[in-house]
Amino acid sequence: MQDGQQAVNERFIFRHVHTWRDGQRLAEQILQMTKSERPDAIFAGSDEVACGLISALSAHGVSVPGELAVMGFDNLPVAEMVHIPLTTVSQPIEQLGRISVERLLSLINHTQYRYDEEDLKSELVIRASA
Repeated sequence: MQDGQQAVNERFIFRHVHTWRDGQRLAEQILQMTKSERPDAIFAGSDEVACGLISALSAHGVSVPGELAVMGFDNLPVAEMVHIPLTTVSQPIEQLGRISVERLLSLINHTQYRYDEEDLKSELVIRASA
């Protein structure tokens, strides 16, 4: 956002939001704002939260992505199943798991883990919500 010369509005940084229900509660907070005060888009820390947001916003007649774009993170199977398929970021979960197990085993076995820089590539998965 800084490169695009956009200011970060601290009002729109929501913390302690982790579940579907938290996403629904967040939608309720957003709906308390006037339309001109609302954000244009929300990037949720998980697909579960984003799906809860979409569910509650849609139930209140808010057009996603027309009035408010929603994006998640994880690319969970539910991201394709919600009534408005979720735009999300896919992370290399198998690769993360493999590296974690290798590091854990080296600790258990008291062996030296070879720390190499390894690129973990995320991928933007564009669907209907943003």
